[in-house]
Amino acid sequence: LNISNMVPGDVVTSQIAVTNDSTVAVKYNAVLKAVGDNAQLFSYLDFKINNIAYNGETLDEGWKTLAPEVDDLGTITVAISLPENVGNDAQGLSCSIAYIVQAIQSNVQDADIPQYFPAN
Repeated sequence: LNISNMVPGDVVTSQIAVTNDSTVAVKYNAVLKAVGDNAQLFSYLDFKINNIAYNGETLDEGWKTLAPEVDDLGTITVAISLPENVGNDAQGLSCSIAYIVQAIQSNVQDADIPQYFPAN
């Protein structure tokens, strides 16, 4: 998602579907982060995932298990807004944002799962 020319009060909403097309159960979580060289706007933005506000790089929902060959988990709604109190500080800034779903095999013990896998 590339965002530019937002004015205070603007909201960008997108929807994401998660599926498991493999033949094994997986544990998954999601990461929302700025990517690339144009990340100036990211620090000014507010984020909501399914209407729940969050701050930071990783979504604090923990790892969830997903059975194999699940075609539809429903829709995840991501809302990104530029608060009105930002004023002119964010004028002319832009950023690229990635919403990354990370998955590992479900037999990995929770204690062995890193809290965040960086996106390469």
